[in-house]
Amino acid sequence: MATAASNGTSIRQLPPLQLAFPLPSSPDTRMHIHLTAHSHSLVLFVHTSSAMTPSSGSASLGSFVFSLQNQLHPTEQPLSTPLYTSTHTVDFATRLAKILARRTNRPAYVGASDVKFWAPEDESAAMKGVVDIVLEGLRRAGK
Repeated sequence: MATAASNGTSIRQLPPLQLAFPLPSSPDTRMHIHLTAHSHSLVLFVHTSSAMTPSSGSASLGSFVFSLQNQLHPTEQPLSTPLYTSTHTVDFATRLAKILARRTNRPAYVGASDVKFWAPEDESAAMKGVVDIVLEGLRRAGK
């Protein structure tokens, strides 16, 4: 899919990828992903849902973080800034944005709302699962 930019050039964009996967030590908890990959950036939203905590119908905004690879010092951590913060999700969103910026070498916007983990290994499994899915989606699309 191509969309027109303000300067008249076209920007390649993949159709959004939406999916969910269960967490290994909490099979009733699912990590939901919505990825929009532009040719020069990524926009990713993640949240968890569980049978143990039924949804109220509306999700909180959570945190929204921007990160990009440090071009002056590429071996250092990517730069990031929280655009909107929620105490419970800002750390997860920041770490995920930095990982994606480093691994894809493009700016990453990451939103995380209602991200709840019942065990520490669930958080690391969710992080790894999301990164693997994003990288595989980009690889398949040739980006």
